[in-house]
Amino acid sequence: NIQWWNPKTGKLITSIQAHIGRTWAVAVHPEGNFFASGGEDCLCKLWKVENDLNNPILVKVLKGHSDKVKSLVFSPDGTMLVSGSEDHEIRIWDAHTGLHLKTLVGHTNRAWTVAFT
Repeated sequence: NIQWWNPKTGKLITSIQAHIGRTWAVAVHPEGNFFASGGEDCLCKLWKVENDLNNPILVKVLKGHSDKVKSLVFSPDGTMLVSGSEDHEIRIWDAHTGLHLKTLVGHTNRAWTVAFT
């Protein structure tokens, strides 16, 4: 599940079942109106958040990893999403269309963390 909490009150706002099995990663788009989730089901999902946090809308499902998606990050300009997986791959996606742009291979172990500089 992905859960939103009100930091002022400490109360749960909403909870969604985003993936089959565990959700391992969440990244918020720089503009704040989208977020991505990655899970045990080997998928990355793009979600749109309207004014109502109670009802995020699933926009795209990004398929390509063959194992759990453990890390996600948006590029600072918001145009790309990068995912790291236990399949030893890092994938680069177009954050707006969901198109797979490139796969970085060569890791000999899990790609648990990704970052932009």
